[in-house]
Amino acid sequence: MTDNDREQLTTPGLDLAGWRVVGVFALCSAAYLGLTPTGGWDVWWHMAIGKVAVEHWTTIGTDIFSHSFNGEPWPYKDLIAGIIFYEGFHALGFAWFAILKGLLVLFIMLGAFLVTPTGRRDPLIVLIAGGLAVAAVQYRIVERPLLFSLMLYPVLVVFLERAARRMISPRSIGQMVRPIIPAVLTIWIWALLHRAVLVGLGVFAVHTGLMWIFALRGRVSRRTAAIFTLGLMAAGLLVMCNPGGIHLYTTSFPMAKSEIMREMISDWVRVGPLTLLIDFPVTVALFVAGVVAWITHRLRGGDDSKAGVAHGVLMLLFACFTLADSIRWIPYLSIQSALVLVMALSPGEATASSGSVMFRRARAGMLLVAMIGMCGLMVLRNSFGVGLGEMPDRYPTGAVEFAREHRLGGKVANAFNLGGYLIWEMWPQVLVTIDGRNDIIYPPEYLEKAFRSQHNADVFDEMRAADGVAWVMASNIPGHVTHGFLARNDDWMLVYWSEPALIFVARDDHPKLAEFELSYIDPVAVDVSVVAATAANAGDPEALLHLESQIMRMIKASPMSIRANTAGAIYFHFRGPAYRKQRNELLRMVDLLDTEGSWSQNLHSRLNAIEE
Repeated sequence: MTDNDREQLTTPGLDLAGWRVVGVFALCSAAYLGLTPTGGWDVWWHMAIGKVAVEHWTTIGTDIFSHSFNGEPWPYKDLIAGIIFYEGFHALGFAWFAILKGLLVLFIMLGAFLVTPTGRRDPLIVLIAGGLAVAAVQYRIVERPLLFSLMLYPVLVVFLERAARRMISPRSIGQMVRPIIPAVLTIWIWALLHRAVLVGLGVFAVHTGLMWIFALRGRVSRRTAAIFTLGLMAAGLLVMCNPGGIHLYTTSFPMAKSEIMREMISDWVRVGPLTLLIDFPVTVALFVAGVVAWITHRLRGGDDSKAGVAHGVLMLLFACFTLADSIRWIPYLSIQSALVLVMALSPGEATASSGSVMFRRARAGMLLVAMIGMCGLMVLRNSFGVGLGEMPDRYPTGAVEFAREHRLGGKVANAFNLGGYLIWEMWPQVLVTIDGRNDIIYPPEYLEKAFRSQHNADVFDEMRAADGVAWVMASNIPGHVTHGFLARNDDWMLVYWSEPALIFVARDDHPKLAEFELSYIDPVAVDVSVVAATAANAGDPEALLHLESQIMRMIKASPMSIRANTAGAIYFHFRGPAYRKQRNELLRMVDLLDTEGSWSQNLHSRLNAIEE
């Protein structure tokens, strides 16, 4: 057997091994990012929508979950997505969320694989570009209908790219129409699942506009441009064939113009170049690499089927929208940049399978190194942890149990982030003030007022005078404590404290809950309030025992809370040598919980200073 014969036999095997590496990476990254604890706030009200729709066979035409807009028209609500989330969760529990998140990873990798023709696919390029895209959108892989938009975006790009390739030269009408149908159907499916389908329509419109430019320059036939135009019109009409209908258009644009929304909602916040570079380095790296590869490819006379003008234009448009509009464009910018990178760097037909056996083996080694590097990047960027179920101390599970046990119902003034969970767990016994349906039910002016009421006593009193709410479920997440001013208001009592949530009740409306009042605790500064209470009651053993019972209730509600354990350690430290054992146990817990060490070090320094 000659060396040439030996190379012909071994090269295909090396290609197959390369794609196996890509496949292993795709499956492993899908499993890893899918198996992250649930921490999304919006998934709960989406599932509540699905549950009501399935159980009562209704599209829920008016708001039923809030007391602030109860009975008001509710035109668009991602109904099908809510049903999918609910039915899957009902059948598989949190494993269903893992499947959906894993599918997003696979869709991105599949898009990177399919966006180029068969003869031009390179496993190393697909792995690196696809892996970087997954890492770039990793922070958005949470339980919400946005998953469907991010899944369908690469699918739409692939279908549009294939349609453009197959309609370069004039053919029969049937042969030219068929390639555009998958893109049109993708838009329709997207509209059923998530209102971000308008992004897809924009992508379709860019392709169509550039087709007309190519047609006028004689690079494609006018029939091709006309078919793209008809496809875009059909897609636009199909968007209205969903439970929200035309309201998908009418409810999206007004909210996009609201400056109040941009100030209040994280998805709408504007981001400057420096912030983009610091907070989203993988996206910036993908974009820069995509731009350089695309420009280089165009200067070398690359054909449009590999990295066409439309894809580069889309990449640049998403970058402009990101910098000028908001961070909600970043996931699409990341995916689009990765797809451009794949198309620009993919080898030509003649070179895709060339190279010596030694060279191909070297590339196989590079594939393994790239796979390890991409996996390491995802582990490094993982801020959610690993495992099924709820993130520890994320949701107000204990607060909900307390509310049920003591029959707190009706209208509640709640923190914005807790509204969805309350809808899922306590509706219809409880009606919320606000929740994550900010751009489809609550007007921006009301949203601003509700946000201000979480930190401004005067605005809170004004809203309570209007709605008569007599209990509050506030956020107690570190750095995001709401309604803290109520701890210093004699008309209200703090009756429940946990790491994720607080419960305040109006004193006159709930006199029976006075025995649960955490009278010494200020949730805004727990440790300071404990120091002050211990010092103020140093000569009153009964008051000190009362304070101790309140602290122990906090620890019981959230055993892994660094703030609660710190409060206990401070209290027992002030009680003197007889309480050193209790203090030291709590200090060890604080040391264990403080992974960065700064909190624990500060606490030890404070206690040592007191002793000295």
